Formats: sequence, structure tokens, C-alpha cells
Amino acid sequence: ADVAFIPPMIAMVASAASAAAPAIASAGSAIGGISANAAGLGSTLLTAGGSLLEGVAAQRAADYNAKVSNIQARQSAEQGALAASEVSRQLNQRLAGGRAAAAQSGFENSGSVNDLLKQVERAGITDMMTAVYDGRTRAAAARSTATAQKAAGSNALWGGVMGAGAQAMSGMSDFYKRQGAMQLTV
Repeated sequence: ADVAFIPPMIAMVASAASAAAPAIASAGSAIGGISANAAGLGSTLLTAGGSLLEGVAAQRAADYNAKVSNIQARQSAEQGALAASEVSRQLNQRLAGGRAAAAQSGFENSGSVNDLLKQVERAGITDMMTAVYDGRTRAAAARSTATAQKAAGSNALWGGVMGAGAQAMSGMSDFYKRQGAMQLTV
């Protein structure tokens, strides 16, 4: 999610609050009760800004976690490939050792010796495929986690934006209600 609008928004809210605070406070000293309204408005703006910052921080944390999960996905796939390579190397050694032992014992590379070597080869190929599959499965799980973390980060950001908006609207509503009540009593 593009969050470039958030820092200017926070700056605008902070600027408006700091610019309005002296005027509201001086008016509050002239008319009783307005300073309480100003404090309430300032509190609302700070709470809204805090909600917004919380959403941004949660999104950044989720994005970081998603990057870590994507790195883990690549590592898992690479580990699977390396494990398959090691199984292949060991298989070639076993087959070569089996052929050498059969030849040294006077057996030809046929019949039951050949059947036994083919069985060893099939088992080795199965082990290689399992290593690759395991790596791919772990990689897919890590990519799925990364996707979920990105979505959670986006949701947290929008939750912060919506929370800030709701708090600002509620605070402004309270402010105007109190302003209206004061005008009736003055």
C-alpha cells in the first residue's frame, strides 16, 4: 500500500493543532469552558495521530516479516536442491561401490546383481525427489506466510487510518456540541 500521504497528513494535523491551540486557549480565558474544549480537541488530534502512527508501524513490521519469509522461501528451495544433490552423490557412490564389489567377487553386471543395483538406484531417485519436494513445500509455506503478513500489514495501515478518522470525527463532533451548548448559555 502506498503510504506517502501519511507523513504530510500527520504534519498537517500537528500544525493545525499547534496553530489553533493558542487562539483557542486565549478565547477560553475570555469565555469560560472553551479551554476545556480546546484540550478535548487537542487530545482528539493526538489520539487520532497515534492511531495513524500505530497503523504505519504495524504495516512496516509486517512488511519486514514478509521479506524475511520470502528469504526463508528461497533458502528452503535451495536447501531442498542441495539435499537432492547430496543424495545423488551418495547414490552414485553406492552404485559404483556395488558394481566394483560385484566385479571383484566375479559377478557380472547382470541378473540379480543388476536387479539389486536398479533397486538401489530407484530408492536413491525417490530420496532425491523427496528432498526437492520437501524444499519446495517449505518454500511454498514461507511464501504463503509472506503473503499473509503483507495483507495483515495493509489491513493494519488501513485500520490505523480509519481509526484516526473515526477519532477525529468523534472529537470534532464533541467539540462542536460543546461549542453549541456554550453559545446557548452565554
